[in-house]
Amino acid sequence: MVSRHHARWQVLANQVLVAPTDSDPGPALQLPMDTWSGYPAARDRLLRSIAERAPNKTVVLTGDVHSHWVNELHADFSRPDQPVVAAEFVGTSISSGGDGVATPANDPTVINPHVKWHAQRRGYITCVVEPGTWTAEYRTLAYVTRPGAPVETPTRWRVTHGRPGIARL
Repeated sequence: MVSRHHARWQVLANQVLVAPTDSDPGPALQLPMDTWSGYPAARDRLLRSIAERAPNKTVVLTGDVHSHWVNELHADFSRPDQPVVAAEFVGTSISSGGDGVATPANDPTVINPHVKWHAQRRGYITCVVEPGTWTAEYRTLAYVTRPGAPVETPTRWRVTHGRPGIARL
């Protein structure tokens, strides 16, 4: 990241989840090691850099995890009091993994407060980027294993430039 820049938005294209996703509802952490959770020191350096140079004007676009996510990224996930510094919009593939499911077996929003939304339908994300706002619209298909699936919009989210957090529309 450049420390002296005039860009309105900073965009980080990424292949695996930046936000940690604990899947154990108990006190122990159960994190996937093939995401940034496997490299917490590197993730913390990245997020601290965003916090110092481009807070609340950075959007991470992540793909290839076979599900949709909306995550708020904190400056340091090991300290819950740390501020939100970026948004992460995660998109699934359009067809890998079959049809997906309407309701996931385990809802990660229950034990991960920074996860704002999660879905396991196939689809994509469209983004409208304006000077003051970034709007992400999730588009999903009920099925991909046969022709004719209607495209649905289960959720829309907005990031406001310079303001922490992600708002559901």
